[in-house]
Amino acid sequence: MKKYGVPLVVVVIGSLFLYIINTYVQLVFKSQVMTVLTSFVLFLFGFYLNGAKRGRSGALRRVIVIILYLALLVVQTGLINLNFLEIVLSEIGATSVVFYMLYVYFGYIYG
Repeated sequence: MKKYGVPLVVVVIGSLFLYIINTYVQLVFKSQVMTVLTSFVLFLFGFYLNGAKRGRSGALRRVIVIILYLALLVVQTGLINLNFLEIVLSEIGATSVVFYMLYVYFGYIYG
C-alpha cells in the first residue's frame, strides 16, 4: 500500500487542493498561480512514485533537476518570453500535457 498508496493520496489531495484554490480564491495572476501549484503537485506525484532509495545522495543531479524544473516553469508561466524557444516548442508540438509529463519525470528523477 505504501508504494502505490502514497502517490494516489498525493493525486487525490492535490486535485482537491487545486479545485478549492481554483474555485474559491480570486487572484490577479490566477492562471500563473494555478500553473505553479499544478506543477508542484505533479512534481510531488513523481517524487513519491520513485519510492525511497537510500544510499544515493546525488546532490548535483538534484540541483540540475531543480534548475530544469524552474526553467520549464518560468517558460510555461510566461515570466520570460523567448521567441525562439516558443517557435521550437510549437514546432515539436509541446503542449501543456508535455510540460505536465516533464514535471512528473523531474519529480521521479529528484526522488
